Amino acid sequence: MSKPRLQLIHCSNGIRPEAKHPQRGRSFRPLVIHGGARAISAPRENSWEAALDLINLGFLISHVSYLTFLQASLTVLETYNRTDPEKTS
Repeated sequence: MSKPRLQLIHCSNGIRPEAKHPQRGRSFRPLVIHGGARAISAPRENSWEAALDLINLGFLISHVSYLTFLQASLTVLETYNRTDPEKTS
């Protein structure tokens, strides 16, 4: 049974000379897949807009976490403060 080969994805515009002509021998030889440049059609977003979106997401997560903690605290306090009607009579 043969061993699986490692696939190396090389994502740059320039190809190293040793990647073009692999050495012939029993040494480690990964399969090189040349990725090239990034796609031009990918949507580009303003970095400030992306940063503001991340900040807004952080505030939203913080707000939801706070409300969840507040609800849990109120539930615990309500359970703790309940009195048995037989004990108060």
